[in-house]
Amino acid sequence: MWSFLNKPFPVISRMRDQLWMNAGFLLFVFIFVSVFKPFGVDIFHSSLYFHRALEAIIISFVVVSLNGLGLRVWFGHGLDEQNWKVSSALLYTIWSFGTVVVALMIYAYFAGITSPDWHFVVMGSLKLGAITIIPAGLFLMWLYLRTLQAHIRQAQIWSAHLAEHNSVVVQKSPLKEEIPLPAPIAQTPDVPCKPQNVVVLNSENMKESFEVAPTCLRYMVAADNYVQVHYLNEQGVLSQYLFRSTLKKVELELEDLCNFFRCHRAYIVNLEKVEEVIGNAQGYRLKLKDIPTPIPVSRRFQPKLAKRMNKVRSSMN
Repeated sequence: MWSFLNKPFPVISRMRDQLWMNAGFLLFVFIFVSVFKPFGVDIFHSSLYFHRALEAIIISFVVVSLNGLGLRVWFGHGLDEQNWKVSSALLYTIWSFGTVVVALMIYAYFAGITSPDWHFVVMGSLKLGAITIIPAGLFLMWLYLRTLQAHIRQAQIWSAHLAEHNSVVVQKSPLKEEIPLPAPIAQTPDVPCKPQNVVVLNSENMKESFEVAPTCLRYMVAADNYVQVHYLNEQGVLSQYLFRSTLKKVELELEDLCNFFRCHRAYIVNLEKVEEVIGNAQGYRLKLKDIPTPIPVSRRFQPKLAKRMNKVRSSMN
C-alpha cells in the first residue's frame, strides 16, 4: 500500500486543461446524480431544486479551479518535478473536497436553504462524499492508468530504438571499407555537430576549469550554486567533479555538441549514453550507462525528448 502511495501521479500541466478536466468531472457527477439519484436526491424534482443544484455545481467548479490555481502559485516549479505522488493527489483531493463543503455550506446559509450547524455539516459532507467518491475514484484511477500505459508504451518504443541504435558498430568489409554509424542522436540539418575530443567546463569566475572527453561524460546535476559532473575517469571508474557554476552556463558551453540534452531544470545528460527510457505515470526517466539511478525528465522537456528520440529512429532508416 505504501509503495503504491509513493508512485508518481500525473499532473495536468496547463491551467486550461485543468479547467476542462474540472468541468468534465463535475458534469459527470451531475449526470451520475441525475441517473442514479443517491439518497433520494432528485435534481429534476422541481425547477427551484434544479437551479439550486446547478448553482452548487458552478460553485464547486469555481472552488476546485481556484484550488488548482493556488496549487500552482504555492508550489511554483515544484509541480514540474517528479515529486507529485499518489499520496499527494489524495491529500489534494481531500483538501479540495473540504473547501467545496465549506463553500456549499456558506452558499446554503446565504441562500436560506438551511442554517448550517454541525449536524448539517457532517451529514452534508458524508452525503456529498458518498455521491462523489465513486466517480472521483473511477476518474483518478482512469487518469493514472491511462497516463501510465501511454508513457510505458512510448518508453518501450524509444528503448527499442536506442537498443537498435547502440547495436550498430563500425564494421570492416573484406575491402576494409567502413560502414558509417547512424547520425548522432541530436544532429539536425541546420545545426551541424562540432567534433571535439575534449570539452572544457569553466567555473563561474573563470578561475577554475575542468577538461574531460565528451564520451566520458554521463550527466551534470545542479547542486545549489555548484554543478556536479558525473564522468568516467582514465581508469573507467565513475567519478564526480564539483565546481562553482550554473547549469545554464554549462548548457551554453556544451551547445556545440550534439548529444547533450537538458532534460530537467537540474540535469543535463549525454544522450549517447542512454541505454533505456523508463515510463511512469508522470513521464519518463533516462537510464544511463554506468549510472544506477535513472535521471528524471521534466514535463516541459518531454516534447524535446520526443524529437530527439524520433531522430534516433530516422537515423536508422
